[in-house]
Amino acid sequence: TNPTIAAVGQPFLPLVAFLIALPLGKDSYSSNKAAGLVVCVLGAASVVVGSSRPQAAGAAAAPASVSLGLLMLLIEQLCQGSGMHLQKVLLAKHPPPVVTAW
Repeated sequence: TNPTIAAVGQPFLPLVAFLIALPLGKDSYSSNKAAGLVVCVLGAASVVVGSSRPQAAGAAAAPASVSLGLLMLLIEQLCQGSGMHLQKVLLAKHPPPVVTAW
């Protein structure tokens, strides 16, 4: 993987968080939410891709390292999306400075 691929993955975080919240019953589906997520992800991804620089000719990564990098990025997205929901639960029980300090 390279920094551009990692940067393109970050705008997908709201989508990942939404997809985690749906089966948990923490959020509900609506066409307005779906449209907002699509606009958010496409807009942010287009900015990242449009501002990226081409990779050097000899800088191609081995397929195994690309697969491992993408797996790590997927795990990071799942952890961050889950963390948002966990933080919401913790904030309902504890004051914000306590949650932040953990």
